[in-house]
Amino acid sequence: MKSLIFVPLLASKAFAWGVAGHEITATIAEILLTDKTRDQLCEILPPWTKCHLAPVAAWADKIKSDPWWRSWTSPMHYVNPIGDWPSQHCVYGEDGWHMPEKNLFTAINNYTRIVPNAVGEEQDFALRFLIHYIGDLHQPLHLTGRERGGNGIKVRFERRITSLHGVWDGGLITKAVREIANYTRPVPEKRIERALRGAIYDPYVRFIAKEGLLGWWKDEYSSWAHCPTDSASWLLTASEDANPQLRFNRPSSGLPVSTRSLADDPLLPACPNHWGQALHALNCEIIFPPQLDTPNPHKSSWIEKVLDKTVGFVFNPRPDYPELNTPEYAGRIRNEKLVEKLLAMGGVRLAAVLNDLFDPQADGKARELTW
Repeated sequence: MKSLIFVPLLASKAFAWGVAGHEITATIAEILLTDKTRDQLCEILPPWTKCHLAPVAAWADKIKSDPWWRSWTSPMHYVNPIGDWPSQHCVYGEDGWHMPEKNLFTAINNYTRIVPNAVGEEQDFALRFLIHYIGDLHQPLHLTGRERGGNGIKVRFERRITSLHGVWDGGLITKAVREIANYTRPVPEKRIERALRGAIYDPYVRFIAKEGLLGWWKDEYSSWAHCPTDSASWLLTASEDANPQLRFNRPSSGLPVSTRSLADDPLLPACPNHWGQALHALNCEIIFPPQLDTPNPHKSSWIEKVLDKTVGFVFNPRPDYPELNTPEYAGRIRNEKLVEKLLAMGGVRLAAVLNDLFDPQADGKARELTW
């Protein structure tokens, strides 16, 4: 029987991090849980998960094949700022939000409240949703409505036709997992190995934990889960309001006044609106390349050229989809470790939220990782 705690929502098409992306985020979070939190989550999760978060991380996408679930949950996978059109024009709530009562931010806040207080199946399902939606937040295309978060934009990646959303859902992660050469063997840190399940992406998780959390971001990742504690912190200065494209790895001081219709609850350990501001800026900075707004002349195939010359058959012109597996696009993303940081950031924040809910002694932080 489906629980009544899930308020019905309007159906819409939206897709999240691919299965691997969600599972990697959940695995990183599991590494950073306190022992008390992990033990309590083990009591909530179904036995077939063997106390791991990853097996349920993509569940909220899988259930959308059921029209009943889809009609309730689809709008909770994304949030759409009115007037947002990256890369030409990025706004983050200055003009309001589409569906302000039913979106990714409200879902994260609602399930953060529900998880510690529900029981039985309701608690299990609420936990699954919370794990998934915090993962969705860290796929920046879930923070813009342009072409359904890039689902309607055709591109090529590694010469295959896909969507811009598909590149970020799985293409970049699949490429990274395929090309990683190290970390195929267990590492000394038992907490890392305990969270792994023999998945194809295990070396990638070790890589992110070792090179990222213990290397590139060692001095900053403990601040990623920070949330403002008072309403005044949501106000931007005039200079900040004029330049909303903030780097996602630099803390934001707050949000424009008009975003407060979706303001976070300072009593909760999750603050998706605050976290999402700098993630959203990536859509204008790098995720939507300028060539998507430039008409691309169609390059005729050899068969089209032959038919044109022999029988005078002229094909209707169609755009040539831009290739994104280039040094300028995929190369820059790889060099900046952008996908790895998004996955790590999602894991750190998920761990901090769960630790706050189930282990007050953790003080709302992800457990520090030491080598």
